[in-house]
Amino acid sequence: MLKKDLLNECLKEAKEMVDSMSFDEPEVKAAALTKTLELLVKSAGSEPQSNELQNESGNNEFFTKLSRKLDLAIPLLKKVYFVKNEEVSLLVKTSDLSKSMRAATREIALLITAARQVAGFEDETSNQLIKELCNKKYRCYDQKNFSTHIADLRDVMHIRTENSKLKFLTIAEPGYEELKILIGRITSQK
Repeated sequence: MLKKDLLNECLKEAKEMVDSMSFDEPEVKAAALTKTLELLVKSAGSEPQSNELQNESGNNEFFTKLSRKLDLAIPLLKKVYFVKNEEVSLLVKTSDLSKSMRAATREIALLITAARQVAGFEDETSNQLIKELCNKKYRCYDQKNFSTHIADLRDVMHIRTENSKLKFLTIAEPGYEELKILIGRITSQK
């Protein structure tokens, strides 16, 4: 649904809700309409993403593949992932991740690597993508220990080194099991 359509729909719904109530003073009615509209738009804020996902070809396939691989329900996965134009984004907040930088880096690596590979967007995921997510979005990038954090993933991923800084990750079966537990923990908080 386009933003304009969403706003019109919310406005219509807010007006109907306020009209169904009895307000004697126009100022009170206007304030109620404003607050109702504000709440409706806020609550619908994430819904357009879900509608866009359902309407965009290939995205249902992404969620179906990931759901089958992890044996998790699609609605749970939609709380964690957003897909558009064959690009996977995380809907996870920093507060959903572990407090330690090492653990948060591991969780981000699991979330993004598994999603991109199960979807068939790539066979290997660069540590540079994980580094960027850790640094810019989640603020858990530990410059001194990032390479060690990536190396610590060997129990859940295969790691191919191209040069001293560039590594490529491929999720292994134990990684999917750990990811399933992680997504369960994250979605139980929402």
